[in-house]
Amino acid sequence: MNIPEHDHDAIVRRAIELLGGKQEFFAEADRELADFNGRWKQNVEVIGRIL
Repeated sequence: MNIPEHDHDAIVRRAIELLGGKQEFFAEADRELADFNGRWKQNVEVIGRIL
């Protein structure tokens, strides 16, 4: 499927289609957000010492 870069609605529709529907699309978005938030809440002082 060839989608022009500026057609954001078509990109979102294709992503939903590839993930198996809206429910799975939003479930994946929730998983990614939870993963991001988990990384964000880490102890940055300890990470800074390691780096």
